[in-house]
Amino acid sequence: MGWKQAALSLGDFLLCFILYWSFSVIIHEYIHLEVLRYFGGDGYIKLGFISAYVQFTTPPTQPFIVALSGGIGLAILYSILAYRNWANFDPEEYSSLLPIISAQLFYGFFEAFFIYTMPLSQFADISQVIFLIGMLIGLVPAIWIMGKQLMAKLDEG
Repeated sequence: MGWKQAALSLGDFLLCFILYWSFSVIIHEYIHLEVLRYFGGDGYIKLGFISAYVQFTTPPTQPFIVALSGGIGLAILYSILAYRNWANFDPEEYSSLLPIISAQLFYGFFEAFFIYTMPLSQFADISQVIFLIGMLIGLVPAIWIMGKQLMAKLDEG
């Protein structure tokens, strides 16, 4: 019975991670768009194959804050969800959010400081590395939490 519970726990973690990952791009860009409009700009979200970006039609008064808002805003939103899951002792869902939160924080700060000062192709290449580093840093506590959870499930059986 312990192996079955452990497999279900791992499946829950993976499903939550995939779902949160799937929604993260569009939420990230939507936050950019709303902050852009708040600061007097306008634009629209342009969707790609597995990416998206906000196309400005009217520039904002605070472009730095608009650039910062996507990653930081999504990290805050997912941190609230993670806290809710932590308070309800749902370690699978809580830990599935940690890599995404970390990656969004890293990417958000990088985007704010370099999107307007770096050639776009260079920004795209480096930002992927920054995002991956953030993801890996967030994966460390997620693996630790899930390891403890899986060991507890295996001990039950």
